[in-house]
Amino acid sequence: INIIDTPGHVDFTVEVERSLRVLDGAVGVFCAKGGVEPQSENVWRQADTYNVPRMAFINKMDILGADFYNAVDQIKTRLGKNAICLQLPIGKEDEFKGIIDLFEMQAYIYNDEKGDDISVTDIPEEMQDEAELYHTELVEKICELDDDLMMEYLEGEEPSIDAMKAVLRRATCECTAVPVCCGTAYRNKGVQKLLDAIIEFMPAPTDIPAIEGVDEDGNEVKFEFLDLVELDNEEYVVLLPVAEEGEEEEGEVVILKLEDTDEDSDEESYVGVDDEEILNKFISSKEIEGCSVRTCLLYTSDAADDTP
Repeated sequence: INIIDTPGHVDFTVEVERSLRVLDGAVGVFCAKGGVEPQSENVWRQADTYNVPRMAFINKMDILGADFYNAVDQIKTRLGKNAICLQLPIGKEDEFKGIIDLFEMQAYIYNDEKGDDISVTDIPEEMQDEAELYHTELVEKICELDDDLMMEYLEGEEPSIDAMKAVLRRATCECTAVPVCCGTAYRNKGVQKLLDAIIEFMPAPTDIPAIEGVDEDGNEVKFEFLDLVELDNEEYVVLLPVAEEGEEEEGEVVILKLEDTDEDSDEESYVGVDDEEILNKFISSKEIEGCSVRTCLLYTSDAADDTP
């Protein structure tokens, strides 16, 4: 997993915009006390522009005024998203000591201040009813995303955990659901389960649709991301053309390099590599071994529009 940590301050809006263009998925980190703050809302809308699959992490459950349920409500009301809670916090502020996994219906108790010593136990008795209520809500919300699961649920059977996770993953990749986790990153509590959720619900590179563009002759072309290769302290994007149905895969790759642009510009230009020495290095590169290499035409994209 490659992680890109983007600044939340309004001064870095352009940097966030550029990051969103290359992300397979994103985790929105919200303060348990502040909830959905204005700049968080702006960045979320930017992610909407590029259809980036997202999860939410309610952070700082250990600070004064932390309110997990209010933060989740704000995701639903202010962002208008189908927030689906995967976990419940056990305690809050100074008494925050763990989380409840609503799939497993188990409690994860953190016994130290660094999140190293974790006990998996039964749900505390005082939270049993609340956990059952949110577990039922979790099951119902996931079943609403899939007709087959809904039929199974209406027949009185609860779908298996694996089946529900598969449907939730698909919905997350399609941006129709936002899984919600919680914890405190500072004390390393809840982070482990967040990483597990990222692996389970965030899209793999193979789930990302092809990149569409137009060549110099006006023909529509599609590419899939193959690799990011560094040669001589320069980074190059390697794309593999996607064959249309019925066509044979030619196995050619396209090599692009980010062209120097004005820092204040909202446009990014990628130029094809036509330097023979660089191309020869790519031909012998292990990353694209077995593929023939050709130069590529100029592709320009506007940050305000998702059409290359």
